[in-house]
Amino acid sequence: MPSSRRIVMILAILITPLMCVSCDRTKYAATCEVDTAPTTQASEAERARVRNLVQDIGADHPAPTATIPPGHPPMPSAEPPAAVKPLVFAAPAEWQRQRVSNPMRIDQYLLPRAEGDDEDGEMAVFFFAGASGSIDDNVRRWSGQFTTADGQPIGDDAVHRETLEVGGRNVALVDIAGQYHPMAMLTGHPSPAPKSGQHMLAAIVDTPAGRMVFKAVGPDATIEHHRAAVMRMLESLTDQ
Repeated sequence: MPSSRRIVMILAILITPLMCVSCDRTKYAATCEVDTAPTTQASEAERARVRNLVQDIGADHPAPTATIPPGHPPMPSAEPPAAVKPLVFAAPAEWQRQRVSNPMRIDQYLLPRAEGDDEDGEMAVFFFAGASGSIDDNVRRWSGQFTTADGQPIGDDAVHRETLEVGGRNVALVDIAGQYHPMAMLTGHPSPAPKSGQHMLAAIVDTPAGRMVFKAVGPDATIEHHRAAVMRMLESLTDQ
């Protein structure tokens, strides 16, 4: 075969696939053409007619109301219960508010020491929205933290308990004296060393929202010095 004809055939073989690809692309573009014609918008009159129709349907078919069958016990209110909050009180001006040292406490104060005492006292305030044991349980637990000077359990004469009406509320007032064995503030930490000549003045106030506990601990003279202030604080308790 002459060389010229051979060259023509080679060129034809190379060009033909390229022409087919171009044709396929043209056909694909033609079939994928997007209709850009503007969409017909609904008139304002038609939209108003639809709105009126929906309103008429709602008037003819009101939403059903829940009714309780005859003889069925009353259902509880669907309104959420009021937030459970402790009572508020006015702390004496001479008490120094502190950051709580235990997550169970809601408030804490330093009671300045009385003359002759070598340390300050402390007032811790607790609030328990749920069960926190009976008053007897609390008194037994607190008295268990006190011993005599030689480490023996304290007698009944070291625990004084009475129920008072303070500010229109029943208050269980507890006095305990002796050598005090403080509990560790955090689990796993060692307990502080025992302290002699200590006094606890505690008050338990039960309310519909829960139980509030006020516990003052410190040297005998210091707690006695702040006794009147503790009573004034209890008289200031209010829901607001």
